[in-house]
Amino acid sequence: MCSPVLALAAVTTAMQYVKGQQDASSAASAAQANLNAQATQTGIQQQQINNAAANETTERAKQAMIEQAKLRTISGESGVGGISSDRLLADSAFQEGYDITGIESNRVNRVKQTNALLIGYQANAQSQANAAYNKAPSALGAGLQIATDIAKDPDVKKRFSS
Repeated sequence: MCSPVLALAAVTTAMQYVKGQQDASSAASAAQANLNAQATQTGIQQQQINNAAANETTERAKQAMIEQAKLRTISGESGVGGISSDRLLADSAFQEGYDITGIESNRVNRVKQTNALLIGYQANAQSQANAAYNKAPSALGAGLQIATDIAKDPDVKKRFSS
């Protein structure tokens, strides 16, 4: 029969193991919850980026339409048409296309940036979960602790030395 001290040491070690595993699980769950919140925020941020780009594109197209209407009006009032007015209209259309391309390029880059941040958030959450489980006691460690306690028990030593 084992001594009460040895039984208490075994129970304590088992409880420490269970508590350590629960703490690690809680830390991993918290990291996952944080990641989910960051992913939601990133989705909202990307939607805002897309909406802002759509608004900028619409505004730029509206400005180009107004500018081209003014150019046509000036051309019609002055009675001057042909190559000069066509060039001005073509330049206005080119500038509109160039600006809209820039708006779209900026939108794509900003969305890529938020995706890169999300990947960083995911790596951080995984790292936190791994660190929590690495700090938690292992079943092997708990078994070795119990075996060490048994080996140190004077009653066990007496039984094997006689």
